[in-house]
Amino acid sequence: GASLTAYGVKIIALYRSLKQQYDSAADTLAKAIEGVDDAQADELQALLARLSVRTSARNQFVGRVESLTVDPDDVEVEVIIRVDEGFSLCAVLTADASERLDLRPGLQLAALVSAAAVYLATGSRLTPATRNRFSGRVLAVHRGPVNAEVTVELSGGRTLTATVTGGAADELGLAPGVEAQAFFKASSLMLQRIGA
Repeated sequence: GASLTAYGVKIIALYRSLKQQYDSAADTLAKAIEGVDDAQADELQALLARLSVRTSARNQFVGRVESLTVDPDDVEVEVIIRVDEGFSLCAVLTADASERLDLRPGLQLAALVSAAAVYLATGSRLTPATRNRFSGRVLAVHRGPVNAEVTVELSGGRTLTATVTGGAADELGLAPGVEAQAFFKASSLMLQRIGA
């Protein structure tokens, strides 16, 4: 005995239209994937995953769980995520979070870290005690009234973006071409499952 408003009818029509377009795109994609090798299929799936993840985190990576190590007290889990042959990340999360994500070796994940959680160092003044430590060169520095957004190019063309105060950028001498270390704590890395 229920009836829909005119607005409700439009919403249902919009939903049906979007579903048709989604189904059509999924069919086209399935046909395009046929015949490609596993590596190409994985690469395509990783690309689609990056396109579908919308987040404020400036640093986003897609990889597979390489290993899981549970601490003796069964409280935390260390997760190694292999992004590619020469690039891995380390995350530490609670055992409960690991269980909710159903983490296991081979599972594909998006790994996210905000620019505010990435720290920078130049020269040999600092050796950070973090698992995620990368060397590279400053690619760009965008200054705002208070903070600067600094992008560091790592080996293989990857980048990490950090937000630092303008004073810190000056003190570190951050400018394009300057060698720098970018690092962040394993607990700062957020993980999101991709697919089933």
